[in-house]
Amino acid sequence: MGRVGKKDRQGGRPKLAEGEAREHRLTVRLNAKEQEQMLLKSQATKLEASVFARAAILGARLSVRSGSHPVNVQTYEQLRRLGNNLNQLLRQANAGLVVGIEAQQIEQLRCLLGQVGMEMYGDREADEG
Repeated sequence: MGRVGKKDRQGGRPKLAEGEAREHRLTVRLNAKEQEQMLLKSQATKLEASVFARAAILGARLSVRSGSHPVNVQTYEQLRRLGNNLNQLLRQANAGLVVGIEAQQIEQLRCLLGQVGMEMYGDREADEG
């Protein structure tokens, strides 16, 4: 039996369909802190850095995947619930149904909660709360 020649082999990745191949490149410069944050965020979502960056740029909703540190996931879930409660309270305050607290105070709390979430994971859901 003879060896199969190079021309007869079908090695490598199959070609992508027309329009699916990524032909354009974007170069982004980051300082050390930004690089570290980006890597931590991509690791928390279990995505490669380039896939994470592309998804973030295109506005995809990124969330933490299972397998992340359990304390952080639990804390994140508590923060998410608090954010949801603050949003409900803010709606009621804007409708004049809440007495003794101003909508602006609730909004400030919601923003702070989003900042804590971003510090933990950088997850876009954190600031949408």
